[in-house]
Amino acid sequence: MRKFVIFVILIFYSLLFSQLALDPYYHTNEEISEELQALAEQYPDIMKLEQIGVTYGAPYQEPLPIWAVKISDNVNVNEDEPALLYLGLVHAEEIMGVEITMTMINELLENYLMPPYCYYVNELENWFVPTYNPEGLEVVMTTEEVSWRKNQRDNNGNGVLDFIPGEGNDIDGVDMNRNYSFNWVHGDTLYCTDGDQPMDYYRGEAPFSEGGITAIKNLASQEHFIYSIAWHSSRTGNLSEKVFYSFEWDNFKQSPDFDHNQYIAESVAALIPTETGASSYEPSPSRGRKGSAHEWFYKEYGTTQLLIECCTLNLQPNADIAQDTVDRCKVGAYWLMKRALGYQTDAAMLTGHVTDAITGEPIVAEVIIEEKKASFFTPRLTDATYGRFWRQLNNGSYTLHIRKEGYEDYVESLIVNNSAWTVREVA
Repeated sequence: MRKFVIFVILIFYSLLFSQLALDPYYHTNEEISEELQALAEQYPDIMKLEQIGVTYGAPYQEPLPIWAVKISDNVNVNEDEPALLYLGLVHAEEIMGVEITMTMINELLENYLMPPYCYYVNELENWFVPTYNPEGLEVVMTTEEVSWRKNQRDNNGNGVLDFIPGEGNDIDGVDMNRNYSFNWVHGDTLYCTDGDQPMDYYRGEAPFSEGGITAIKNLASQEHFIYSIAWHSSRTGNLSEKVFYSFEWDNFKQSPDFDHNQYIAESVAALIPTETGASSYEPSPSRGRKGSAHEWFYKEYGTTQLLIECCTLNLQPNADIAQDTVDRCKVGAYWLMKRALGYQTDAAMLTGHVTDAITGEPIVAEVIIEEKKASFFTPRLTDATYGRFWRQLNNGSYTLHIRKEGYEDYVESLIVNNSAWTVREVA
């Protein structure tokens, strides 16, 4: 009887919210898959479409694929090049991330023979994930619940998706941007003080319990991204049009790379005008410890990932405003590619290879910047294929320390400047 009542309620609210159907401008899961498949066939030399995982939150439907796009020359080869990652939708209602990533994919492919796009394609490995919460996108795009935030994890095990229309205490679903392992134990510092309530900010039963988060974890382990953007939108409007970076807890506990992360965020934010055009996006350090992507990426791999809250309180605007938002936001996203290359902007970067002095073979070694280390860091390791390390830094004097069990430590004081990469080949 209870399932019947739930079914009737869902039908009622489906009819109610059908009046609020989203603009056809926005991509559905099916449209994302079809468009990416077509582009992969059209540009096989520079685009690879890879299924990096599946969802496993909803027992009442087949798992949904999670797609990642790689754009680079020699796309089927893991080249010795900087890698960047652009994450689209993770919170279901925040659909602009899909449109920004899909637009950038199309533009890179269509213009890859012309500067500056040719430099981005030829000299970088660019990855895009339009959505890693296709379950949540499915809810929003079928207009069952346009304010749905989470995936479709069946928390109470009754075989149906239970929710209360509107923002609130939905029983089912996991907030995927609370499901990363770094500081997962805290739950949401504002709404879920013990982390276990089945609310819009529910962190899940364990770190990486959700298919989408596991897919991103595995991709990050494979690629070791230097820079990244995760697109969001602020449902309250309080955080709208801001660029967050890692981190400043309790208003004074700053990350070791705070100065660099701040510089990157300020540079990107300054390039994105607000919707009114009166100013640009506002950079801000993240304050919370809640199992989110950008903090985990920084802790695990040293990735400078920006969390960008695009849109205003109107999260799902009409096509004209949505396209204008895409056009404004992508400018900052492209600048990040320039920064990775040092193309027409600051080129400060410490990089090089670590090899065995006798065999010449690459070595997986730990690379430490003594002035920028922390006990909570996962060791920063060189790439297994090339022995390459990338360390994004601001101008300054640093101590490079490379170590590997069975080898002598390498320690050098050096200066990084913004005119070109600082390169060290360490045998």
